Amino acid sequence: MSDFRTVKQFQQLFRVIDFEHLRRVLGPSYRGCLIFYKKMCFVAKNLSRPDSSRTRKSYSKCFRLLTEFNLPGDDLSAELFQQSLEHFDPEILRLFLQIVAGVMHHPGFLACVEGSRRLFREEVLVLTPDRIRVTIYKSLRVIDSLAGMVVRRTLIG
Repeated sequence: MSDFRTVKQFQQLFRVIDFEHLRRVLGPSYRGCLIFYKKMCFVAKNLSRPDSSRTRKSYSKCFRLLTEFNLPGDDLSAELFQQSLEHFDPEILRLFLQIVAGVMHHPGFLACVEGSRRLFREEVLVLTPDRIRVTIYKSLRVIDSLAGMVVRRTLIG
């Protein structure tokens, strides 16, 4: 399980990254990766709390955060984010992988993911309230990408 201190340490190191350079490295995926970073940290913080009914209630919210995006699904890749962090600082990458492993190995959250997987349908929702058109992409690709990162790192390292 990720611990809160690891998430805070990752956030502190991430703040000192040269974001202009990060923007050049990521190109059009920059915005999606930053949104992914914020969501990942939020999920890790929620799951780092001691097991309680409040934590268990947050599983479905955490699942939704990692599967629903207002950006094209192709722009969201945990692996791209990982490669970008590796480019900047191996310590940031180590902390990020530790956070991902904590989230993907969290027993309660993992059970929620697997339980939701059979009911989940990938889709594109177009919401049109009051002339504003927002497209929401629902995809398991990010969760599968995170799980793949954890498996590969375990097998390799």
